[in-house]
Amino acid sequence: MIGFVICFFIGSLTLLLSSTVPIWLMVCLVASIVAFSHFALTPRCQRYSLWCLAGCCWIGLYSNFFAPWQLPEEWIGKNLSVQGVVSSVPLRSDEAQRFELRTNQLCFKAHCVKRRARLRLSWYRAPDVKLRAGDEWQLTVRVKPPHGYGNPGSYPVEQAALAQKISAHGYVVAKQAHRFVSHRWYRHPVNQLRQRLYQRISASKLPYSAMITALSLGLRSGFDNQQWQVLQNTGTNHLLAISGLHIGLVAGLFYSLVSVLWRLSARACDVMATPRIAAMAAVIAAGSYSLLAGFTLATERAFIMVAVFACARFFVRSHNVWQSYCLALFICLLLNPFALLTAGFWLSFSAVAVLLLGFANRVGTMPRWKSLLQAQLLVLIGLLPITLFYFQQFSIISIVANSVAIPWVGFVIVPLSLLASIVSFSHTLGGVLLWFANTNLTALWWLLAKLSAMPHSVWHHGIASPWTLPLGVIGVGLLLLPRGVPGKWLGLLWLLPVLFYRGETVAPNSFKLTMLDVGQGLSVIIRTSNHVLVYDTGRSFPSGTDLGKQVVVPYLRTQNIHKLDKIVISHGDNDHSGGLQSVMQAYPHTEVVSSAPKKLKVTGVNQCLAGQQWQWDGVIFEFLYPTESTLGRNNDSSCVLKISAGKYSALLPGDIEHYGENYLVHHVANLKSNILIAPHHGSSTSSTETFLQAVQPQYGLISAGFYNRYHFPRADVIERYARQGSIILNTGNSGMVTAVMDPQNGISNLQGFVGH
Repeated sequence: MIGFVICFFIGSLTLLLSSTVPIWLMVCLVASIVAFSHFALTPRCQRYSLWCLAGCCWIGLYSNFFAPWQLPEEWIGKNLSVQGVVSSVPLRSDEAQRFELRTNQLCFKAHCVKRRARLRLSWYRAPDVKLRAGDEWQLTVRVKPPHGYGNPGSYPVEQAALAQKISAHGYVVAKQAHRFVSHRWYRHPVNQLRQRLYQRISASKLPYSAMITALSLGLRSGFDNQQWQVLQNTGTNHLLAISGLHIGLVAGLFYSLVSVLWRLSARACDVMATPRIAAMAAVIAAGSYSLLAGFTLATERAFIMVAVFACARFFVRSHNVWQSYCLALFICLLLNPFALLTAGFWLSFSAVAVLLLGFANRVGTMPRWKSLLQAQLLVLIGLLPITLFYFQQFSIISIVANSVAIPWVGFVIVPLSLLASIVSFSHTLGGVLLWFANTNLTALWWLLAKLSAMPHSVWHHGIASPWTLPLGVIGVGLLLLPRGVPGKWLGLLWLLPVLFYRGETVAPNSFKLTMLDVGQGLSVIIRTSNHVLVYDTGRSFPSGTDLGKQVVVPYLRTQNIHKLDKIVISHGDNDHSGGLQSVMQAYPHTEVVSSAPKKLKVTGVNQCLAGQQWQWDGVIFEFLYPTESTLGRNNDSSCVLKISAGKYSALLPGDIEHYGENYLVHHVANLKSNILIAPHHGSSTSSTETFLQAVQPQYGLISAGFYNRYHFPRADVIERYARQGSIILNTGNSGMVTAVMDPQNGISNLQGFVGH
């Protein structure tokens, strides 16, 4: 069985290749499996190859019949009339209510379709509207397909939406009429209960009520950036996302409790053996907690694992834990193979595999406290490659933080939070339990904050090439083998590429330009042999987060860039400067230059002015604009930077418009550049005919949002570039755009983001 499931799993991995491997190569792969199964020398090889083929076929069938509904292109960004039921717990913030709507009907103009789609919506400027799970509404919405930022290190929104069966993201059009249809108790009753519990916990106004809600109901709203930073630095952020750890602890707690109580009665033991009734109790407890947490992908996966291991315990006296593990993996792949696209799938199954492998033939040979410490060490080492791949950082103090936090959270705070939620109808008893949970969280948080503040508590390191990840997995697999296995310590050699490979380098006298996908904004990274410059940092959001934290810093860390030499903020607009503070927090002591130093929220910013010039590794950087006389014009005061490698160059003009472009045409002798970052995201007020004729770009790179509300780049702007003979690349379609400029070979490796 184990071999068959592994082959099915390998076949399912074609899902990961489908976005980057040509379809003809996929067809050849399947054909090769079929041919091998036919000509295989032994029946066992034939069966294994057929199970591999079954995995490929299941991915294809599931993608065609169970994938979320695709929004017609002509409906994107247009007013749609939808009728559906609120299917999640609505979460309210200062700016909006966020909720999921399961539609019954969608109408565009006069065309209506009966369709059960899952929409993730925000309702802005509606303080008087009180949404409830189970409400049926008729709303006017604008939606578009789920779309994230196409860069290495950015959160994969499309993949997560696919796994969660989300068809579209969007918002309720506030100016349109909306109609409440009905509320029924039998529509999403669990989420109705969760909403009532959420409201009661929130009403307590305790300092850590958001964490209590996260641990008991799986609702992770209300955290600020500083709290997330502490959790990330200490490697304890997994504790605030209900997953296998929490479900397993609750199941284990009930298993132990029922075992003790059941053994008190000899008659009960005669009716059913203690391990069987304890296994049943564990499954019921795990299922109840999973439902209370919303039965998300993570809790569903954890419940399946608990149920499979408990069933094996119920029906079989002695069983192979690896068979149970593989059966749980097989069931998860059958129910939702799109889970393969999520980090949680790999982290959870890898963590269980690491523990099973690490404790093979060692259970019961050491004290309990030592086993817990060893489990932390095993997970720390075993998940190292995957952690670096997904998060570009590794908490050095996580073994200390988790050794304290896991038992504290699992055996004290989670039970208190769950009991407080269950008895919250009693203000006195519920309030007392909430107070105890909050007191424990206060003490735990004090400890985590102290650990987080320790110098060098986090090691920032990215997987520079995805092909080094399998090498790292093989390496930790070898290291986790039992003592005495020949070649075990060769695992260290397999880990070397993960730990020390820095990725591609830039040759002297050349530079690499990377225009990140930051939606409707701008951020460009320029690398020479030994220096790095960041031009603009994307926008910030009212929620408190920004694209410096979400996009720019994660990308820099995937490239193992540990030092910035200069940050240029072209002008003070939020879509260019909003991420500056986060970038400065990650890379302090970096020189900052801007056309509007007083508009930025950092001190010590220098003024960019025409004529300023410097040279890095044979590459010349020069500001062409603004001058003293053109400052204070907002967009038309943007820092215009020209970067030259020999006779090849790139021009970064910020958001200049007619005035700035006209000034450059008449006052700068040589504007000609091979690459032009389109001014103002392709707005009609920029990229004038005379300016393009002066620059003569081979490539026009446009940083614009996916189906943005401004409709950038404008059609007339695209036509101007076409008349000039320029090739257009737009981050809204292609994701991040990279190009290498070399004085001998000119422009090379110009491409969009492969994983987009």
